[in-house]
Amino acid sequence: MKNQLKIKAVIFDMDGVIVDTMPLLYKAWSELMQDEFGIKFSRKFFYEEISGRRAPEAIEYILKEKPDKNFLKDFNK
Repeated sequence: MKNQLKIKAVIFDMDGVIVDTMPLLYKAWSELMQDEFGIKFSRKFFYEEISGRRAPEAIEYILKEKPDKNFLKDFNK
Protein backbone atom coordinates (compact mmCIF):
# COMPACT_ATOMS: atom_id res chain seq x y z
CA MET A 1 0.00 0.00 0.00
CA LYS A 2 1.28 3.47 -0.87
CA ASN A 3 2.12 5.95 1.83
CA GLN A 4 -0.86 8.22 2.22
CA LEU A 5 -0.63 11.76 3.47
CA LYS A 6 -2.97 12.32 6.37
CA ILE A 7 -4.15 15.89 6.53
CA LYS A 8 -4.10 17.16 10.08
CA ALA A 9 -5.09 20.77 9.47
CA VAL A 10 -6.27 23.17 6.79
CA ILE A 11 -5.55 26.90 6.83
CA PHE A 12 -8.08 29.33 5.39
CA ASP A 13 -6.83 32.85 4.79
CA MET A 14 -9.36 35.63 4.98
CA ASP A 15 -7.82 38.44 2.95
CA GLY A 16 -5.44 40.42 5.08
CA VAL A 17 -4.82 37.82 7.77
CA ILE A 18 -1.87 36.02 6.18
CA VAL A 19 -1.69 37.64 2.75
CA ASP A 20 -2.96 41.13 1.96
CA THR A 21 -4.04 41.22 -1.69
CA MET A 22 -5.66 44.66 -1.58
CA PRO A 23 -2.66 46.51 -3.08
CA LEU A 24 -2.66 44.06 -6.01
CA LEU A 25 -6.43 44.36 -6.48
CA TYR A 26 -6.16 48.15 -6.48
CA LYS A 27 -3.40 48.01 -9.10
CA ALA A 28 -5.38 45.63 -11.32
CA TRP A 29 -8.62 47.63 -11.05
CA SER A 30 -6.94 50.99 -11.58
CA GLU A 31 -5.05 49.74 -14.65
CA LEU A 32 -8.22 48.19 -16.09
CA MET A 33 -10.31 51.33 -15.63
CA GLN A 34 -7.53 53.57 -16.97
CA ASP A 35 -6.86 51.39 -20.03
CA GLU A 36 -10.48 50.62 -20.93
CA PHE A 37 -12.29 53.82 -19.93
CA GLY A 38 -9.65 56.48 -19.21
CA ILE A 39 -10.84 56.64 -15.60
CA LYS A 40 -8.41 57.20 -12.74
CA PHE A 41 -9.27 56.82 -9.07
CA SER A 42 -7.40 56.93 -5.81
CA ARG A 43 -6.45 54.05 -3.57
CA LYS A 44 -8.70 55.61 -0.90
CA PHE A 45 -11.70 55.59 -3.29
CA PHE A 46 -11.01 51.97 -4.20
CA TYR A 47 -10.68 50.83 -0.59
CA GLU A 48 -13.73 52.75 0.65
CA GLU A 49 -16.11 52.54 -2.32
CA ILE A 50 -15.16 49.59 -4.52
CA SER A 51 -13.64 46.80 -2.43
CA GLY A 52 -16.20 44.26 -1.31
CA ARG A 53 -18.45 44.77 -4.34
CA ARG A 54 -18.98 42.15 -7.00
CA ALA A 55 -17.17 43.03 -10.23
CA PRO A 56 -20.25 44.01 -12.32
CA GLU A 57 -21.54 46.20 -9.48
CA ALA A 58 -18.13 47.80 -9.00
CA ILE A 59 -17.80 48.59 -12.69
CA GLU A 60 -21.30 50.08 -12.80
CA TYR A 61 -20.54 52.15 -9.69
CA ILE A 62 -17.33 53.51 -11.22
CA LEU A 63 -18.86 54.20 -14.65
CA LYS A 64 -22.13 55.57 -13.21
CA GLU A 65 -23.91 53.38 -15.78
CA LYS A 66 -24.23 49.75 -16.74
CA PRO A 67 -21.19 48.51 -18.68
CA ASP A 68 -21.47 47.11 -22.17
CA LYS A 69 -22.47 43.42 -22.10
CA ASN A 70 -19.53 42.50 -24.33
CA PHE A 71 -17.13 44.16 -21.90
CA LEU A 72 -18.56 42.14 -19.01
CA LYS A 73 -18.36 38.96 -21.06
CA ASP A 74 -14.68 39.61 -21.82
CA PHE A 75 -14.03 40.71 -18.24
CA ASN A 76 -15.37 37.43 -16.87
CA LYS A 77 -13.08 35.30 -19.05
